[in-house]
Amino acid sequence: DEFKSISVNRICNSVLEEAEKENSKGLSLTFVSEVTDDFAIKSDGDTVAQILSNLIDNAMKFTKKGGVELSAKAVGRNVEISVTDTGIGIPENERDAIFDNFVKLDDFSNGVGLGLAICRRLANNLGGNIILDSKYRNGSRFIVQLPINES
Repeated sequence: DEFKSISVNRICNSVLEEAEKENSKGLSLTFVSEVTDDFAIKSDGDTVAQILSNLIDNAMKFTKKGGVELSAKAVGRNVEISVTDTGIGIPENERDAIFDNFVKLDDFSNGVGLGLAICRRLANNLGGNIILDSKYRNGSRFIVQLPINES
């Protein structure tokens, strides 16, 4: 795989623009960045966009009111892009299982339950990871960690 230099803010903004088209519930979709527009990482932009799109789609699906916030910041040797929602959240006893294949916490919600497992695998392929922020209580927050530079 050929990793190219990609602008974190540009990818986040374009993913959010796409999500806005699906935003039938009128949720607030916001992007907060602590990195400059020229801040870039070496990665696969399409894959990063795919991961973020999946996470935002999930967040929108499980959020009835309020919104979804995408945020980016540099932490040590990683960039952390988080997707935070004001949705139903994930019960503590089910938090370990959500990254397993085909886990669906809610039988009434659409989705194949594959999303998070695939997202994490894609992030692993990029040298990163996805974690659930267990301290966040007002919904769910997923943090995508990607290496800033693997030369």
